[in-house]
Amino acid sequence: MAPIITQDDKDALVDVWTGDPVDEAYDYVVLSLLASVAAVFEGDISETLLREHYRSHPKNIGFCNTKFYEGKS
Repeated sequence: MAPIITQDDKDALVDVWTGDPVDEAYDYVVLSLLASVAAVFEGDISETLLREHYRSHPKNIGFCNTKFYEGKS
């Protein structure tokens, strides 16, 4: 899911990025919170894909897996 950032937020970010260097992993205009955490802790955290979804119809889960998890199931 793409982050929801207003134009004012983007304008304020320009001031941050033109100051001291900030790692791109903290760029909240481009990255979601989860993507930022994954970038900051790259290799130090594990990822778990839920393969069983007991309260959802398989078609719903198939859609989510295709849309958000690169078709993994």
